[in-house]
Amino acid sequence: MKRKEYKSVGIIIIAKNSNKILMLHRVHYPIAWSGLAGGIEQNETAIEAIKREIKEEIGLEPNIIQNIQEVGISDTMKHDHHVMVGFVEKEFNVPNLKKDENDAYGWFDENNLPFPLHPGFMKSLDMVKNFLNLKESLKDNLKKFLDE
Repeated sequence: MKRKEYKSVGIIIIAKNSNKILMLHRVHYPIAWSGLAGGIEQNETAIEAIKREIKEEIGLEPNIIQNIQEVGISDTMKHDHHVMVGFVEKEFNVPNLKKDENDAYGWFDENNLPFPLHPGFMKSLDMVKNFLNLKESLKDNLKKFLDE
């Protein structure tokens, strides 16, 4: 029998008003701070999975997060991990933290992240930063082109 390949998804949620990142403290291995994440179920897309995880892990409707986009796939944890980014207008309180998965949450500045960090978090954050910088660079280049 062929073994089912595990795939996961994670999202870095950024508050526009503060540029802070929502992070959750995991209660299972690796016990660490990370973005919101979870497994992709059979016949589920990465976007469907992250929307389900948002509702399950923090008790909010996924539409609170704007512009959810996949930025790439990381293999830091030896499986495909779909990295996403999304934005909210401002920091919010988590009304229903799924305590059997995460026991705390917080909004953190990129230069003052909590410890310990999940082993794959920094790679995911770098992927998001590269994606956002690329989008800004493309916008700047397009503006220059249009201004000529």
